[in-house]
Amino acid sequence: MKLQNLIEQGYQTRNDLNCAEAILKGANDAYDLGLNEQTIRLAAGFGGGMGVEKACGVVTGMAMVLSSMYAKERGHTSPEMKEKIKRAIEKFESQYQSTDCRCLKAKHRDEKTGCHGLILAGGKILDEIVEAE
Repeated sequence: MKLQNLIEQGYQTRNDLNCAEAILKGANDAYDLGLNEQTIRLAAGFGGGMGVEKACGVVTGMAMVLSSMYAKERGHTSPEMKEKIKRAIEKFESQYQSTDCRCLKAKHRDEKTGCHGLILAGGKILDEIVEAE
């Protein structure tokens, strides 16, 4: 299953997840990553731009997903992981002109759906990168 499909079906709202959790937990389900709940909880503090509207949780969530899929032993020994994360962030930033939560929320968040559109965009980007294998 594609991550995009899960998000389109209301995955974030149904599971009461922040942006980073939605990306990591959704990818775990969509791509069968085998992450346990304790590992997924690591994403909790990244929602809302780490709680201070800095780096977008969708972006940090994408980095967590790609790290779990492509990191070898350590980040500095994983050039494929670094390239995929770079590609994901560049694609997201080219679509939204920012990776900063505060800027993104001001333009793309609404009270009813929150940051659903941003989360969906992150899901699509991850699907494209994973499917390019």
